[in-house]
Amino acid sequence: MVLLVILGCFNLLYGIAAVASVHVFTADAYHMFGGLNSWGCVALIIGVQRLLAAAGGVVGSQLARWFGVAVLALNAMVRASVRKCGNE
Repeated sequence: MVLLVILGCFNLLYGIAAVASVHVFTADAYHMFGGLNSWGCVALIIGVQRLLAAAGGVVGSQLARWFGVAVLALNAMVRASVRKCGNE
């Protein structure tokens, strides 16, 4: 549960930085669809979902544990859709 809280906070920070257009991200990142602003909103949503799953897991809810697994799988798919373009 602690890891979910930490990762949820990181997702919130990345989402806020992306929505605010802070120059933290590389300029040559390629997004399959959408721009940095839309991916920032996605990161914010996933961060909130992770924090909710962690809160439910602390309470001991079995449904929250499975929800956390689903959110982690969703985050893995989101991260896989953004790749760094280098000089090939």
